[in-house]
Amino acid sequence: NFIQPTVEYKTAMVAMQNLSIYYSPLDPTAFPGSEEVCRSLNLYAAKQWEHNKMDSLLWDAVREACIAGDSYLFFYDSRQHAQIVSNTSLYLADETQRDIQKQRYIIIAERRPIEEVRREARANGIKKEDIDLILSDGDTDTVVSSRNADDSSADDMCTCILHMRRGEDGFIYFTRSVRNVIYQPEQCLKGLRLYPIASFAWLPKKGSARGVGEVVPLIQNQIEVNRLIARRLISAKLNAFAKPVYVENMLENPEDAENVGRAIRIKTGSVPPVNDIFTYVSPAPMSGEAAALQNELISKTQELSGAGDAALGMINPEKASGAAILAVQDQSAIPLNGQIAAYK
Repeated sequence: NFIQPTVEYKTAMVAMQNLSIYYSPLDPTAFPGSEEVCRSLNLYAAKQWEHNKMDSLLWDAVREACIAGDSYLFFYDSRQHAQIVSNTSLYLADETQRDIQKQRYIIIAERRPIEEVRREARANGIKKEDIDLILSDGDTDTVVSSRNADDSSADDMCTCILHMRRGEDGFIYFTRSVRNVIYQPEQCLKGLRLYPIASFAWLPKKGSARGVGEVVPLIQNQIEVNRLIARRLISAKLNAFAKPVYVENMLENPEDAENVGRAIRIKTGSVPPVNDIFTYVSPAPMSGEAAALQNELISKTQELSGAGDAALGMINPEKASGAAILAVQDQSAIPLNGQIAAYK
C-alpha cells in the first residue's frame, strides 16, 4: 500500500502548520483601550481553540480532504463546537460555485438517535401526533456523521436533514426535518450572516465546488502493483520449488514421495537406474522483469505524486548529510503551498 504513506505525508505537511487566531488593533491611537480588548479576545480565542480540540479536528479535516478531495467543518452551536461533515453528506445549491458563502442554500444530512430528535421536537412545540411520526427509517446506506450516535444501533436512528438558506434580509435561516416531520420550523439567527461552515478543497477542480484528492489518481497504479505481486506469488508457487516425478506403479509407498525424511521403496527385482523411476524437476527461474516493473511502478508513482523516498526521508544518511536531506524535503513540500494556503 503506497497510497497510505503518500496521504499521511501530505496530510502532515499541510496540517503541521501551526495556526492560531490573533486579534490586533489597526490603529491603537484612534481607539483607546483597543489593545486591552484585543488581548482579551486573544485569550478567549486560545481558550476556545483548546476547549474544542481544534488542532486534532483540523488534522482529521485535512486528512479527509486529502483522501476524498474536500472536507467541511460545521460549527453547530454558539459555543463554536464543530464537527467534520463528509462531502457525501453535504449538498450544495450550486455544485459549480466554489465559494460556499455564495450558495443559495446548503443541506447537511446526518444520522441521529430517534429519542434525541423527539426531544428537540418537543422543545420546538411540535404536536404529539407529529412527534410519533419520527421513526427509524432504516437508511443505513447513507454514510453521514453524527454528534451523539456513537453507541446507538441502526434500529433507533433516523436520517435528519438540516436546511440552511440565506434570506432576503441577509441572515441565515435554519430548518430541520426527518422523513415525515419538520421538527424544527424555520428559524432565523439574527446577526448570523455567514453559513457556519468552512470548506477545504484539496485540489480545486475547474467548474466544480468539489475538489480532487490524492487517492483517486493513484488507484489504478495500486491495483496494477497488487496484480503484479499476485502473479509473482502464483509463479513462485508453481515454479520456484523442485517437484518429485516418479513412476507410480514402480513404488510401494508413493504416498511418502512428498514426505520429508521417508524412504522410497521400489517394486522390482532388478536394480534399474533410480533416476528412471524417481527424480526431481528443477525449479524454473523467474524473470526479474516482473519485480523490476513492480518497483518502478511504485517508485515512479510516488515520485510523480510528490511523495518519493527523498520526500519521505528514506535516504541513506551515510550518503547524504542531514542538511541535504532537509533541503530535499523542503523542496518537495513546495507543490503543497496551494493546499497550505487553502488550509489557512
